[in-house]
Amino acid sequence: MRPVIKAAWPQEKGSLKSYKPYTKANNDLEANLGSYCSYCEVFSSDLEIEHVISQDQDDTLAHDWDNFLLACGKCNGKGGKSNKPVDFTTMHFPHLIQHLSVVFL
Repeated sequence: MRPVIKAAWPQEKGSLKSYKPYTKANNDLEANLGSYCSYCEVFSSDLEIEHVISQDQDDTLAHDWDNFLLACGKCNGKGGKSNKPVDFTTMHFPHLIQHLSVVFL
């Protein structure tokens, strides 16, 4: 799996860009992450915005750049996490992978 390197929250006119409605983030996400699902890496022109912490759990994060990834429809619907607590120690989020350095001797 390729690591997902997500850029910092884009700025507009010197302040954080607004993503209300959150679908406005789609172009910026695709420009940053490419047209690939962040989970299964499928190339698609029909990606959805994935909320890492669902809107049902915390609607204050519904428009938060740091809470967005891109996902295909299949991966976006997996797990039904809408009402489940998000445990970052047991769930896989590709943009939060710790990168390991490998030394070859």
